[in-house]
Amino acid sequence: SAISISNSGDISANASINAAGINAFSTFGDVTITNSGDLDIYSEGGAGAAGITATSFISGDATVTNSGRIAAASAYASAIGISVSSKYAASIVNSGDITPDSDAGNATGLYVNASKYGTASVINTGAITATGYDYATGIDANSYNGDIIVTNGTKAITVTATGDYATAVGIKAASYYGDIGIASNGSITATGYSATGINASFISPYYACYAECGGTMDISVVTGTASNIKANGVETAFGINAEATGSVSVSNGGSIKATASGDGAFSVGIRTESGYATSITNSGSIDAAGDDAWAIVSY
Repeated sequence: SAISISNSGDISANASINAAGINAFSTFGDVTITNSGDLDIYSEGGAGAAGITATSFISGDATVTNSGRIAAASAYASAIGISVSSKYAASIVNSGDITPDSDAGNATGLYVNASKYGTASVINTGAITATGYDYATGIDANSYNGDIIVTNGTKAITVTATGDYATAVGIKAASYYGDIGIASNGSITATGYSATGINASFISPYYACYAECGGTMDISVVTGTASNIKANGVETAFGINAEATGSVSVSNGGSIKATASGDGAFSVGIRTESGYATSITNSGSIDAAGDDAWAIVSY
């Protein structure tokens, strides 16, 4: 059955194992959550901390609209601000400030997954600060057959992965067979052993897509004039990375700075790889620094 939750009050949860603010799970119905309250979630144990979770398992859509502040922290497991999953449409509209923090696990600000047929969409106008040990990402959008649409406003996304070989990604979008469209006009700073400002990519190998779906997926990434991407890596640093089985289009109107500081490190401002046509348009500034540093490279 369908689930609808509306919250305007402040919520706190402090747990020894698993901490959650608002959770909603439906087998066959839609799940809709609207929140304007502030959420403070903390887990001391190994099951993690989540601000808001909306999941429709079989046949419904899942949607979260949030304007409140969400802080989710975990000492030993993952921390996530908002998680939305469905086999059909899965969407997040967020204007609140999101702060996931994990001392020993992953940290994700906004996670959306349309695991079968629907579109995965994120509209974000809030600030996101994610700090994780193994992996940290601000926006993580995933789909199977459906498209991915991510729109990010002017507030800052700051992600830091603190582990020795950790990965930090500001905006990540990955799809098997759906097209990906990303538009961002804010500040993105990613710091880790491997760091990427915006990463859009296919999940399946080339041959699998041809064999299973008989088609390709395309990627479009557009950054506005207020965009300011900084990727600070040790081994690798990419400002924008886009890999598609079909065509790739990247248009940069802002600033990109990719810095890789380790010995033999590799940095790229804009990197693309496509099965068909590639279009790259740059009217902003690109700065790549490292032992190997390329401003723009396309395959």
